[in-house]
Amino acid sequence: MSKDKIDYGNGIIAGIIAQCLTLPLDFVKVQQQKIATGQQVEVVRGHPILREAISKAGFSGVFKGIEAVAARAVVNQAMRGNIYCSVIISLSEKDRYHSVPMAKKSFYSGITAASVAIACNPLDLALIRLQSKNYLPPESMPSYSNILGTAGHIAKEEGFGRLFRGAYANALKNFFFAFTVMSTFDQVKEFYARTLGDIVFIREASIMTAAMVGGFFSMPFDNIKTKMQTELPGKGNTYYYKGIIDTFSKASGKEGFFGLYVGNWSMW
Repeated sequence: MSKDKIDYGNGIIAGIIAQCLTLPLDFVKVQQQKIATGQQVEVVRGHPILREAISKAGFSGVFKGIEAVAARAVVNQAMRGNIYCSVIISLSEKDRYHSVPMAKKSFYSGITAASVAIACNPLDLALIRLQSKNYLPPESMPSYSNILGTAGHIAKEEGFGRLFRGAYANALKNFFFAFTVMSTFDQVKEFYARTLGDIVFIREASIMTAAMVGGFFSMPFDNIKTKMQTELPGKGNTYYYKGIIDTFSKASGKEGFFGLYVGNWSMW
């Protein structure tokens, strides 16, 4: 087996492990965003939410939907690796005398991440419905037992197309995160090298810092996605939140602009 295939497989495994281990933080973030919906709050603390969830459903309760997270990690790694690398190789072959500019790399990284987000949206939607069961009407809960049951219930009751509800917000969230991380990583690494010298974990520190910057710019879209995906249809199969702009307008009007950043610490 070639080294590239081994590295590719290791990337998939690492992605699965990372996303599964951070699932409790994602669970807390969704709860924080749901609690803050429709009201202005200064802070929604995560520790009480996590403690209450574990006391009610056990430690496994905060890992509800882990199969969706694992599947999403596989699709994410497969699509991002193949699409991004193909595009960059193609650009490099067109101009063999110049390297691909960072701006182009960042842009195509964002486009790839957005494409993955749209493809994985049914998994994200089913996962977020499972995570927000406590805030949904009791009649919807029996069908929300696992990812396949939840996705099937949504497709049957709301329509197959509704599995992609919030997909544009999801795509924008992933685009801005990937674009920002790639475009700021080198600058952050140079800054740390100048100020701290040749420290051992400079690459890891730079990645973490760039990811925090990316989280800041993508967080409003994540909040909008949560609001759209956790909402159940009303009479006539209509929704209160009708799109990204409409959701942003209504949310920022009721919760304030910084209400869109509730759950930011859990996302970081």
